[in-house]
Amino acid sequence: MFTLKNPIFYWGLTLIVLVLEIIPFVSFIKYSGEITKKKNTGFGKRSYLLFDEHFEGDFFNGEMNGKGKQWFGPKSKAPGENYVGDFKYDMRHGYGTLTLEDGQCYKGEFFKDEYHGRGEVSFPNGDTYEGNYKNNLQHGFGVYTFSDGRIESGQYEKGKFIG
Repeated sequence: MFTLKNPIFYWGLTLIVLVLEIIPFVSFIKYSGEITKKKNTGFGKRSYLLFDEHFEGDFFNGEMNGKGKQWFGPKSKAPGENYVGDFKYDMRHGYGTLTLEDGQCYKGEFFKDEYHGRGEVSFPNGDTYEGNYKNNLQHGFGVYTFSDGRIESGQYEKGKFIG
């Protein structure tokens, strides 16, 4: 029976409460690098150990800002993902190269973590696309080359070829 008089239940509950009280004081972030006014500023390395996410590069006011490299380990939300390029306010912003776990590779402009502007993608099946992006979708003029040699050249709107 589950009562507080049962010692196994009582000590188990006590242990759970103790762990929940300690967790907010444990840091799962490891940082090494320059610090100015108690904020990560300059070159440094940061790892979110719990989420297996890593960054090495420039920081400003505690955020990824400038040039850097970001990669995700096997226990992360995006295992095998790798990005090298520009950052602003902890987001991919500017020019960079993003490689996904399946082998897809995007080289081009980013705006607030999304493909936005001029870019080129090579897909694992051998297809390629070179052209404009808006909000992660092909938008504007672009050239899609299929692995069998066919070419689709023209205007794209919200990811769809319109001619």
